[in-house]
Amino acid sequence: MIANFIMFQSIKKKRHCAAKHSRLDRIDGRYYFGSPQFERTDIHLDNGKTFTVLAKHASAENIYIQSARLNGRRLDHPYITFDDIQAGGVLEFEMANNPK
Repeated sequence: MIANFIMFQSIKKKRHCAAKHSRLDRIDGRYYFGSPQFERTDIHLDNGKTFTVLAKHASAENIYIQSARLNGRRLDHPYITFDDIQAGGVLEFEMANNPK
């Protein structure tokens, strides 16, 4: 099940780690979700595209991800890849105060 959320410090280097409860698996390049800090974050990429992260209902109490979508398509795994980020688009989380 998907748990938590993701925030990025820098997208300039493939080896960077995401901030706050998120981690990069250096073997396969997956960014795993951690707990959200903001309802919206826009990341302006060097390639001219924008990657937006939305966390609907995110708060100090609503720390659990109920669902995740990447560009409108439901995710059934708790991560995205570097290529997903570089392609631009929207990662959207639905948050709640209990695990699903």
